Amino acid sequence: MLAAQNVVLSLVSLCLIVTTYSDVSDDITNGSLWCTRGHYPGLFCHATNAILNHTSRTFVVSTSDSLPQESEQTFRVWPVVATPLTRPPVCDRKFKESILFTFFYWFGHSNYFHLHYDTLLPVYSYLREKRVGSNGAIDVTLMPTVETSRLNVMDWDTDAFHDKNSGKYFVLVHKALAGDEFDLVPADSRLFEKNPTGFTCFETVHFGAPRVSFPDMTLVNDFTNLIRKRFGLTQSSLPKSRRVGLITRTTRRRVLNEKELIDAIKPMVEAEQIEFTGMTYEQQVNAVQRFTVLVGMNGAGLMNAIYLPEGAVAVQLAPFNATQLNIDEFGRVLKSRGPYLEWRNSHPELNHCNRERDPYNSQADTVVKVDEFKDIIQEALNIGINRKLHEEL
Repeated sequence: MLAAQNVVLSLVSLCLIVTTYSDVSDDITNGSLWCTRGHYPGLFCHATNAILNHTSRTFVVSTSDSLPQESEQTFRVWPVVATPLTRPPVCDRKFKESILFTFFYWFGHSNYFHLHYDTLLPVYSYLREKRVGSNGAIDVTLMPTVETSRLNVMDWDTDAFHDKNSGKYFVLVHKALAGDEFDLVPADSRLFEKNPTGFTCFETVHFGAPRVSFPDMTLVNDFTNLIRKRFGLTQSSLPKSRRVGLITRTTRRRVLNEKELIDAIKPMVEAEQIEFTGMTYEQQVNAVQRFTVLVGMNGAGLMNAIYLPEGAVAVQLAPFNATQLNIDEFGRVLKSRGPYLEWRNSHPELNHCNRERDPYNSQADTVVKVDEFKDIIQEALNIGINRKLHEEL
């Protein structure tokens, strides 16, 4: 890490020597750099009076202080050096306050769970904190970035936010978070197009996102209310009768007896299968509004349960002895939004898995035991909005 920083520092110093300086009054030569606890990466780092050197693609903070000792992980993703500047450079563009954060986008695709857990909720927690006491709009620019691989240097050449991906859910999710309230400026090579040897200046810039501990009902419900508001969903959208949705998965961790399960509970409640594949982000959020119980095997589709109507029940299913899945993390997030139940397969004979290829049952398909499924649905129908709707009949 130190060797890499020395190389970057040499590049930065070389570029600064040949730069034409302006007479702008911004005191960018007097910067600061510090870190607090982060969610992903482990530190949430902050800089004042920083520049982005287009030539070296490096963030430079004008301070004689060294990089915070524990910040290696964060500044491995966002290349930052601390070095005193004697005069301010000409700024091609200026940002008052920006937050650079990363989201899961490798091999041209994303992950719906990590997008929410590692990115959206932690970033929103910062925006919410800024809004408190702001007495109006807050001037924060959202600058999503992409890692070349997990916790490795950001990919300036990513096409994640190019026009070809404009309809992809990970782009639509970021646009929904920003809305009309915040500017959304992806941090990619387009920042350099007009002046490849220039500079972008930041009055304040943050790297990463603050620490979030789940369950946090206030945070999750505030976030989902914001997204519902963005999509025009109000209290009038609440379901008028009890309905169960069973999420269909088509590749891995499938429920192999979906139709049998639906047929088994239809005498108790209206029920249907739902598949989110091919839906836009807004369509997925809208689709779950009709359910008072949403059931799904651990996986991306179940993350839509955070958008369920208030008081609806989320039910997570899990394969037999799946020791390497994020079952607990899913549970903590879903508990943050409201009633939550869980079924873990305890019957090895109902587990369908190639143990040589998948020794931890992470991809296992499951035949869900019908009697146990009926029991957990009956429990769900006795709590939350389901109980209220039943009492109103």
